[in-house]
Amino acid sequence: MNTFFIYDFERITLEPLARVEGMRLFHRLCNQLQFESMEHARNKAWDVAQGNPKMIVELCTRLSKEEFLDTDVVSEICDNYIGRETQEFDMSIILFVLLGGVMALKYIGNESNDPDLRMIGGLMVIVMLFARSFFRISKRVGL
Repeated sequence: MNTFFIYDFERITLEPLARVEGMRLFHRLCNQLQFESMEHARNKAWDVAQGNPKMIVELCTRLSKEEFLDTDVVSEICDNYIGRETQEFDMSIILFVLLGGVMALKYIGNESNDPDLRMIGGLMVIVMLFARSFFRISKRVGL
């Protein structure tokens, strides 16, 4: 676990499972389901998840909602699985840049003698002073 220099979040990285461990996890979660072809389901799940344990668990949860899983249903569920296309991005840097841009309004307001810009910029300076605390409060809990 490592921390980034701007905030105190702990970054937890999940390494992809090897195929053997991934298939073992899939089998453990889906052994009570009725598949037409268990081998087809395992291969489709592996192709989609690529060893990501969270995706394997989500796929097994979705597959468990079906009564009987033939190859067409398994292929449709795995091909339409939205989790394979979503990625998480660290938006804190973009947020700091945007808030820093709004903070610049304080100095622009000083130059143009506009009290509204100075007030908005001053408020953003105060927000940025407590931004580290805000990030610590909004820290996500991992799986």
